Amino acid sequence: MILAEISSITLILRQCIHIIENPSILGYIYSMTGVNKTLFIPLYGKAKVSRQGIIFKDSMAEKIWDAEAFEVHGKSKSKWLTYNMAMR
Repeated sequence: MILAEISSITLILRQCIHIIENPSILGYIYSMTGVNKTLFIPLYGKAKVSRQGIIFKDSMAEKIWDAEAFEVHGKSKSKWLTYNMAMR
């Protein structure tokens, strides 16, 4: 029974990784709203700090941000907010 659960969890994780690696397969199922964009600010921070290589390396954050990126404006683009959000 436990092996079956582990097997099904592994399958779900593989599907999630496949979607992350190939975001175009989702098509236009969802649209980015203001709330969704707000939730992406910590991801933006992680990806940016990761690319700078100064605190940590998070290649998955970089990959997701590359796939879903949008223009960041105003206070969200602040250097200090970026570092703070990256550490979240």
